[in-house]
Amino acid sequence: MVDDLILIMPEASDLPNDLIERSGKLLSHCPLAEWNPDVIEVLNRNLSKSKHLGIACSGGADSLFTLLLFYAAFPLLRHKIIVLHFNHKLRGKDSETDESYVASICLKLDLRLISKSAKNSERKDEASLRDLRIGFFNEVSHKNGMDIILQGHHLNDVAESLLWRVARGSYTEGLSSPKPVSKVGSICFIRPFIDLPKKRILEAMKVAEIPWREDLSNESALYLRNRLRQSVMPVWQNAVDHDLLKGLAKTAQAIRDDAVALDFHAKKAFDGCMLNDGSIDLHRMNHYPNATKLRIIRLWLSAHSRVNPRLKAEKAQMILKELESSLWYRLQVDQNAWVMRSGNCLHLEKDENINPIPLSSLPINSEIHFPDRSFSIAAEISNTSLASKEIKEKSIDPSQMALICHNAANNGVFLRTRKQGDSFRPMGSKGTKKLARRMIDQKWTNPQKIKTPVFLNSEGQILWVPGFPPSDFAKVRNPKHGVIRLTYKAARTE
Repeated sequence: MVDDLILIMPEASDLPNDLIERSGKLLSHCPLAEWNPDVIEVLNRNLSKSKHLGIACSGGADSLFTLLLFYAAFPLLRHKIIVLHFNHKLRGKDSETDESYVASICLKLDLRLISKSAKNSERKDEASLRDLRIGFFNEVSHKNGMDIILQGHHLNDVAESLLWRVARGSYTEGLSSPKPVSKVGSICFIRPFIDLPKKRILEAMKVAEIPWREDLSNESALYLRNRLRQSVMPVWQNAVDHDLLKGLAKTAQAIRDDAVALDFHAKKAFDGCMLNDGSIDLHRMNHYPNATKLRIIRLWLSAHSRVNPRLKAEKAQMILKELESSLWYRLQVDQNAWVMRSGNCLHLEKDENINPIPLSSLPINSEIHFPDRSFSIAAEISNTSLASKEIKEKSIDPSQMALICHNAANNGVFLRTRKQGDSFRPMGSKGTKKLARRMIDQKWTNPQKIKTPVFLNSEGQILWVPGFPPSDFAKVRNPKHGVIRLTYKAARTE
């Protein structure tokens, strides 16, 4: 009977009426002694102070296990729980059923639910999907006074992440993730069951006869994590003569401990390298090994700029590499800041006076002017022979003009300053790439990145970025179907 509950995809009607009692049964199979001790310490220290705490729940076994165990273990704190569900809309009806399933669980447990759906069902890479969830968590945490969020990561996730990050060339901080406790902005993410193997979680759920939703996208080979889980982990386990997960757990913990020690010593080194004006004394910093230098630079970036936390390690590595070059002068680290080398010091230069372009409508056959006297025009070309001639002659300057098919923007054209996560595939390129990376490859200055408009359609897809050819999907394949000419005239500079 229990296996039937797991094999069929349960819906709200399949939830047992005695779910509260079954959560207690689940706790008897996984008492607090099996929870990660670092998590228990954080909970004991902070729960009485927290106004609300979030529990991320997709409806799958891991997150539901986490929700029900916390619910059973801390009955006096149930009024503080807010269940968080993000619908990526990747699986059509199944994604909607997941959301309904979580809503029904919250109804039975009398818990508050905050759910949000992605704007579209476009398939994205794993990092982008994670960024969407983090954005959602940040949004709800600020609105609800929530500084702690529980997640259902387990030991298998640690093993897969280690494999994933090793292949990507990660540093110690990356290799130590996911951690039992980690801070992202103002949110403390805690993972109580990060030391438990997935098998242990599933066994406990079956014994307690609690059904869960299976995300069939976990079987897809489109995602690297799935390929590692399906193809690499089983072979690796069969090739070794001991319990692979236990060994990886010890390795991950050793990496975490080393990272803590390095951070401790780096903080002291950082304090010794800082000058009164907020710059770094390179002479002092150069006495330390590279690993310490990287941490000093990352601490400095955190204190003096708004660099995306995920990019700090990359930016620090770029700075350290450039410092070895006698030709290096300055390097952009975020939208409004550059790192400058002056003599034996490292400074941070900020430009707070560049105003980004807000999302604006650019109706067909109209124009829009910007405060710096640049302007943009969207015009429909009714003369198809003229459009054909312009395309064939290839005389269009991509920094000022682009021709796109009418269907790509049939609901209007919009523009704004580029934002984090923008991806773009210009005509003639091999594939989609982050717009920020394309701008870096072209050595754009920071003002150029902010002032250059990004042209979009009503669905938020990038049609054109001046300086590049138009997007491949907006390419004019038959001028008879309608052509729109997009024009951008940058402000003249003295």
